[in-house]
Amino acid sequence: MAIDKLTPELLRRLLPLAAFSDQRLAELAEVCSVEQLPRRGDPLAGRDPAKASCFLLHGELKLSFPDGGVQVLVGSDRHARWPLGYFGDMPVAARAITDIAFV
Repeated sequence: MAIDKLTPELLRRLLPLAAFSDQRLAELAEVCSVEQLPRRGDPLAGRDPAKASCFLLHGELKLSFPDGGVQVLVGSDRHARWPLGYFGDMPVAARAITDIAFV
């Protein structure tokens, strides 16, 4: 599933972005980007996840947390509608299990 361009409709599926106005979603679609990574890629490399939200759109992602815990996030899962780290600690590492697309 290749997602090349963000649209307000795609952003509306993400939470809490769904509460934004149509105008704000259109503005976000212009300034945000979809990135693709192959299997074993690290979407957090070179980024400070505390400074920007990251949403998994497609694929499977292994997340490692400061307490040693591990979680697998699947792009089609309801938890992927929220940014990484929304429900607790920010992951300290991430590794794509499959090809992924993320915002």
